Amino acid sequence: MSEYNKIVKKTQSSRGNENPPFDYRLVYSPLDDGYRYDLIIQNASKTMKHIKALAYSDALNDKYYPTLGIFEEARYNLKKDYVNKKEGYYKGFALSGKVKREGELRLYLSYENENKRVSEVYRIHYEN
Repeated sequence: MSEYNKIVKKTQSSRGNENPPFDYRLVYSPLDDGYRYDLIIQNASKTMKHIKALAYSDALNDKYYPTLGIFEEARYNLKKDYVNKKEGYYKGFALSGKVKREGELRLYLSYENENKRVSEVYRIHYEN
């Protein structure tokens, strides 16, 4: 099974953590056949290296869930109050997709900290 499919399965079966170590904003925009969402992640409270991310919704209206760092070779890192694009450190990132209805998302986020590889699923709430 591919890494993508393993991550989707893990995210589907997880209830999710309520306290992510970053700020986020979830924005929905109406489309003819549902909604487009933009999940913006920024202001990490700790260093996260080699990030892999997937945004999951049970109302998916696309063929695939949006991802970061799973298929591409580029490395994505977040560090509090630090940006250096040459080294792969960004202020934040966004995942965008299409869904049939507005609602909660689950965000799979895997990263390396100083000690080991960490992977978590976070519940991302939409507040209108």
